[in-house]
Amino acid sequence: MRRMASLLAVAVLVFVVSCGENKPPDERFFQIVQDEQSYLETLGAGTEDEQSAIERYSVNLSIFELGAEMSANIEWDVCQAGIPLERQKIADLRTDPRLAGSPLWDRYSALLDELETLLCREYDELTLVGDQYIGPLGDFRVNQGSVFDGKPCTSGFGHEGPYPFDYRESELWLDTFSPTAQPDFCADDDTLSAIFEYPDTGIIKRGFFYQAPLAVNFNALREPPELLEIEGHPAILGREAPSSEQVFLYAIERFPEDGAPGIYVFVMGLDLDVDLAQEIAKDLLP
Repeated sequence: MRRMASLLAVAVLVFVVSCGENKPPDERFFQIVQDEQSYLETLGAGTEDEQSAIERYSVNLSIFELGAEMSANIEWDVCQAGIPLERQKIADLRTDPRLAGSPLWDRYSALLDELETLLCREYDELTLVGDQYIGPLGDFRVNQGSVFDGKPCTSGFGHEGPYPFDYRESELWLDTFSPTAQPDFCADDDTLSAIFEYPDTGIIKRGFFYQAPLAVNFNALREPPELLEIEGHPAILGREAPSSEQVFLYAIERFPEDGAPGIYVFVMGLDLDVDLAQEIAKDLLP
């Protein structure tokens, strides 16, 4: 009977642990923080400095937890802002002569490592610059600082006008563009690279690209890029992290083939929502 009771206790423990592991990462995040607060409440302080360290740790933990609770995107706020800020606080506390010797800061550092592993690893992998996103219609590679590979310009963009030929006769030109639209010509060989303009929404562009997959330029993102389909064309959407939170949308009108460059469409704006960005892109996809 005693053996059966022991086995039952072990089974219950395994069940509780496994259920905890199956919780979403954000729920487990809050549980870990709350457990740490409960641990702090059990600590006894032999000196005033020890009591100050316990109280300081508890306050920092409460502020950290409150920020996560108020967040609309816990992965970004915790991984990109919260944890780095808390690590800086620990470094500052270690310089306080009254608090520097407390073992709690090593414990807090280990806790942050645990939370980072729990909540941030998948987020960092999904938003990794340089990753390839494979869609049903076409592939994209997120590449910070470069819009496309194999660009024809070896000396940059140098034309301010007069332009070497009427870019309005190019296949990149659409009636969607206003008379203020401008071309990008290569400085070395007068190759037309793109046509762009700055409407109230931000910027729109149609350009040539020469290698697939199309390398698109996203910086730090608030969430992973999203693959879309616009009028049968493959597209990818990114939202920049605060404070800009701009929408960036790329769509492929034509893939490069038989020496002819591909054509991509670009829409960017600070106040754009996804639906509006897609509507603008549709106008750029004849």
